[in-house]
Amino acid sequence: MGKKRDKEELAEIGKRLKAARRSLGLNQKDICQLLNIKASTWSQWENGKSIPDPLIMKEFYLLYGITLNWVYVGDARKKRKR
Repeated sequence: MGKKRDKEELAEIGKRLKAARRSLGLNQKDICQLLNIKASTWSQWENGKSIPDPLIMKEFYLLYGITLNWVYVGDARKKRKR
């Protein structure tokens, strides 16, 4: 993967996280408390500065049903079709 692609993918992940948080009616402070992470961590994820931790995203899924597939690739299906 090239750096430009990486930045674009991180930006898309960030947009999906922001959309999910907003659709749940949560602000950044709320989501950070619920997931037990620092505000700066979530902010970096939403702003496309770093990739979300898969273990935290698993917790996000368990709490709210937001699938890892959707977070990372934009696919809302729970199971991959063949």
